[in-house]
Amino acid sequence: MLPCTLKCRNVRGRLQVYSPESPSDDTANLLRQVFKYLPSDGRRHLADDILQCASDSQVRQLAESVVTGLLTPLKAAGLKTASVTPSPRIGLEDSIENLGGMVEEPMTRKQQELRDRCLPRDGNRCVVSGVFDWNNRDIPDGKPLGFLEAAHIVPFSLATFRDHVERDYIVSVWTNMFRYFPSLRSRLGFEYRNINDPRNVMMLEAGVHSHFGLFKLALEPTETPNQYQIKTFGPVMASTDLILPQSRLVTLVAHDGREELPSPILLQLHAAIASILHATGRGEAIEKTFRDYGNIEVLARSGSTDISRLLSVSSLQPAIVSSNVRPAQTETTTAEDEQQQMKHPVNE
Repeated sequence: MLPCTLKCRNVRGRLQVYSPESPSDDTANLLRQVFKYLPSDGRRHLADDILQCASDSQVRQLAESVVTGLLTPLKAAGLKTASVTPSPRIGLEDSIENLGGMVEEPMTRKQQELRDRCLPRDGNRCVVSGVFDWNNRDIPDGKPLGFLEAAHIVPFSLATFRDHVERDYIVSVWTNMFRYFPSLRSRLGFEYRNINDPRNVMMLEAGVHSHFGLFKLALEPTETPNQYQIKTFGPVMASTDLILPQSRLVTLVAHDGREELPSPILLQLHAAIASILHATGRGEAIEKTFRDYGNIEVLARSGSTDISRLLSVSSLQPAIVSSNVRPAQTETTTAEDEQQQMKHPVNE
């Protein structure tokens, strides 16, 4: 096995000699950004996968599998019928088959139970903004109130499915998550059955939850235990920005010792995906694709749209370019649409 530093050099060299298929092909940059933000154990796996590719077409296929099998599902977890581009890495089929045997039944949403368990742990407050739950009768005078929601870190939608097609899709996504975030399994023992575990849930004010669900806000672990830096990506709604701490630092505290705090491993995964989506432009590109094609799930079920093509590396590139150029505001702007999207994120 090659030392990690040597693997890193080999990966950089391999991506430097990659020949783009077209001017819009940003495969090499996408893989560089993914490599940059993955945890160290995930970087080792991605390095193996890149160095295993025998041709540029396999490198492209690997990049597309990361987009369709990791970035897109986590950005828009409600999209459960899209197909995942197969990864060219050796042994993938065995990994999917092994995991598939463990995914038997969809999980059930337990919002009220999660509120009852996580509100006392989080001190009846939003863990990011400190806003108190408006239902709490013991709120100190003068303290800000808000609507608090039990927010999943790994989206709940990645643990529910309606048929074997959606089940196979979910299995592929979890296989990718375990591949590039190995600590989910090796250190945390976290899988789809644990989606409603309090370690995967925290109380957030509704606006903060919307930004978090859309990967426009993330909590990045610091060197201090249970302390996180708030990272935001792109514009933040004024009502949300006003309640974020000026230091942009939060410390999670268990006010009720019966439940564990949100896992730093899960929050690191969320922060890494948010950083990759922003650095590669995939976040805005995916949103634009959804806006342009409306209800993609319906299109996928009708068979009239090739979802893999829509969400592939090459096809998203024009969307990335245009999403960075904001048109002049007219009477029919998308501002209202964006506000509605922030209020009702597809990801929970």
